[in-house]
Amino acid sequence: MNNNFLISRPNYDNTTFYLFKWSEKCLQIADERGIEYTDFWKFIESFLTTTSKQELNLLRLLQI
Repeated sequence: MNNNFLISRPNYDNTTFYLFKWSEKCLQIADERGIEYTDFWKFIESFLTTTSKQELNLLRLLQI
């Protein structure tokens, strides 16, 4: 059995904030059990902080 998962953790408004907070417990349990996961929120956060505004505008133009 494969012990990994992807979690998105949306946090855009009050409704998705609930899911964001609830998923923290899931990540804590995964850490305790040694289950690997990809936190999409952290990926997006990292992408946005390392990508310049020019690059983001280019991606928007290319609609990637």
